[in-house]
Amino acid sequence: MARRQYRAAAQGRGFNAITVSNANLTQLEAESNRVLEGMRARRDADLQNKRQILQDMQDNANYYDKVRKRDFNIASTNIETQQRQAQYDEAERFKRYQEASSGAAKVFENLSSLSNAAGQKAGRYTEPVD
Repeated sequence: MARRQYRAAAQGRGFNAITVSNANLTQLEAESNRVLEGMRARRDADLQNKRQILQDMQDNANYYDKVRKRDFNIASTNIETQQRQAQYDEAERFKRYQEASSGAAKVFENLSSLSNAAGQKAGRYTEPVD
């Protein structure tokens, strides 16, 4: 009888290199390029966004500087106007006081011809005021 030889079910086959075709390499390269382009696009969009935010912040700061200067000028003008108005009011008050004083002095001068006491009062109103 002929002897049968034993063969193990799980026989070692040794190292078998995976064969890669040019089509697989081209597909792998295309996928890598697509990922790279996506990363570049995201980076460029992020940079553009940051530049836009910076420009908006600078524009905002310039606008508020302009508004603050305008408000300061308005406030300064208002204060100057109030000071001038106070000076005009004081000058008008002084003018009215002089007119009232001169009117009273004329009355007492006219009465001074009638009375000695009225003459003394007329002298007080005609003296210069310090």
